Amino acid sequence: MVKKLILLSQILLLLQIGGCQKNKLSSGQESCCPDAFRVEKIVLNSSFTQLRKSKDDLAQPDTMDVFVELRDQFDDPIKATGKFRFEIYLYQKKASNDHRGKRFPTQGLQWVDLTEPQLNQDHWDKITRCYQFTLQLGEHSENLDQLVLQVTYLNNSNYRLEDMLTLKYTTPTQSDSPIARNP
Repeated sequence: MVKKLILLSQILLLLQIGGCQKNKLSSGQESCCPDAFRVEKIVLNSSFTQLRKSKDDLAQPDTMDVFVELRDQFDDPIKATGKFRFEIYLYQKKASNDHRGKRFPTQGLQWVDLTEPQLNQDHWDKITRCYQFTLQLGEHSENLDQLVLQVTYLNNSNYRLEDMLTLKYTTPTQSDSPIARNP
């Protein structure tokens, strides 16, 4: 009987020690279980992100359709709550790969908060498995050839991921067609 009690107490002790505990992940995020899915990467989807010329050049500013993928530790698309910061820069030719010039004169910084479930769902595109945003470019006086878009994702623990994409303007063949797509 004593051996059974000792064995039972050892089993209970092992269950307490080995139970699900908060673990600090390599990304800095906390998870209750080591197998939990977590955002590890952000990607501006260059196949779908594009600049759009307004139909009426004077009445409406140009817009940018932006598709953002969040990817988990297995490099698969994943949904997550958090905030997205979009920064639009004028393109500046440099020797390095960072071609960010001055931040866009108007609407150069835009935030989208997707911590609310319904708003998060509203921006989710089921076909591309990306979050979709329409950004306003605002008025610009310069003859633009290219822009640089930078997106930053911040989760509830302020864990940060970034990506950057250069977009080129081209002459549209129809007034409704997209102006640019990253090659």
